Amino acid sequence: MILPVNQLGLTAAAVGNHDLDLGEERARHLVDQCNFPWILSNVKMISGQAIAGSLDHIIVEHQGYKIGILGLAEEGWVQTLSQYNAAELDFSDPVDCGDRLSEALKKEQGCHLVIGLTHMRQNNDRRLARECQHIDLFLGGHDHIYYIDKIGKNLVVKSGCEFRNLSLIHLDPSD
Repeated sequence: MILPVNQLGLTAAAVGNHDLDLGEERARHLVDQCNFPWILSNVKMISGQAIAGSLDHIIVEHQGYKIGILGLAEEGWVQTLSQYNAAELDFSDPVDCGDRLSEALKKEQGCHLVIGLTHMRQNNDRRLARECQHIDLFLGGHDHIYYIDKIGKNLVVKSGCEFRNLSLIHLDPSD
């Protein structure tokens, strides 16, 4: 899958539970072959080491706008990891982590927009959209559904699974 995924021109991907099904070493090997970064902001090894070489966040420039991208997983996601001992993982609440990191990306790094790549259930994506003050768009995975919802000023989009759906989103940072 690495070759076709690398040809998609992805900017970033959130680490999902199935990306880790074969363990840390294999996941790191696959991540190293990708031409885009993998992001996971709120789950680390208890040692502080990133899971599978993932990054905490990235900042990209697009059409003159600075965009911060972070990755968030729910607590239940940790329980699905068959190759990891949950006691060896440091999990931070996604709302707390998302709010803190997105605020820093905007105030300290000058980002115009912050996108949260999530790997959690729909109800937790909705909680993030309600409670995170500085994330502008939530792009979710984990649920195998196509779903779009506007919650306050935030848009939550889940584009299904297995490349069956595609979402094209146009954002205007001046809104």
